[in-house]
Amino acid sequence: MIVTTERVCAGRTVTLRAATRGATLLSYRLGDTEIIDGYRDPAELRELNGFRSAVLVPWSNRIRAGRYAAALYRGDDAAVRARLHVEVPVNGVHNVPAPLPDTEPGLHGLVTTREFEVIRADNGALEFATRVAANSVYPFELAVNIVYSIGADGSLHVRLRAENLSEVAAPVALGWHPYFRLAGPLAEARLSLDCRARIATDTTLIPYDGAGAFAPCEPLADSPIDPATDWAYAQLADDAGPDAGAAGAGGGADGSADGNGGAGTSWNVARLHTGDREVALWARLGSWSSKNFHIFAGSGLARDAGRAVAIEPCQALPNAFNRAEGSAMLLEPGACRELEARVVVTAAGTA
Repeated sequence: MIVTTERVCAGRTVTLRAATRGATLLSYRLGDTEIIDGYRDPAELRELNGFRSAVLVPWSNRIRAGRYAAALYRGDDAAVRARLHVEVPVNGVHNVPAPLPDTEPGLHGLVTTREFEVIRADNGALEFATRVAANSVYPFELAVNIVYSIGADGSLHVRLRAENLSEVAAPVALGWHPYFRLAGPLAEARLSLDCRARIATDTTLIPYDGAGAFAPCEPLADSPIDPATDWAYAQLADDAGPDAGAAGAGGGADGSADGNGGAGTSWNVARLHTGDREVALWARLGSWSSKNFHIFAGSGLARDAGRAVAIEPCQALPNAFNRAEGSAMLLEPGACRELEARVVVTAAGTA
């Protein structure tokens, strides 16, 4: 099912369309201008090529060979196993299937093909919810909620939340996978991102172990986008956020930083300069050192390759469940974790 909502902002109609499959955002339109490059029809949505606007829960990007050890959540401890409602594999390793045929095992979490329930679709907001039941792949129960809404200025607001309904701490790292349409050639697009590391990976796009994953780099400042780009940038500089200076600004997305690694008021921002506009993607990701923006130039897309750029805010690196910092992503029973994002579109040179 596809649902739509709209809001008039400064005399311009702003429209959102999303599908219940994966709670996938299909369209964010400012008047007659489409900002994101979502799936155009049900066939594209079923194929999931490029994972356009995918909601990434409880991990983002890849898991090496689709396998992770139960030791991540102390699944080798008898007391922990006793509070789980499914059996831990005898060998202590969970195997994650591919979300679709011809895709990698363990790619982009567990909800990209799931049917969500529509909670509301009115007054400029679309809200979806689902539950992930404990299973042999991921032995935890999560309540997942996502809200897409239109701000008074026409900006897109996204709030993704996962609540741990299990009796033990669960590994949870959130992400979002939007593509932004280019208003000109990729060769003329520019990216700005205040970062200090580019994530170094092997040929399967799995980051190298430990500190070897963090290759020092200079901040991106109106930098050209290589068509081969499919990598993440980390060690992000924090910012006061899109509402800095506004009355009442501050606090976490739910009024606290609970479950978000001390998120507080910190935001990070990536800016895409294309044609006559700038698209700023703000994200509140938490305080983890692994938080990152994954950038994909879209050159391998089946449709309109090189005509949109993915900017993916992620709380953790690919393969986080197999990394030492994965234990920092454990979410206690009853706690919530959030990812908040804001998309602000302005005329080039006015932001």
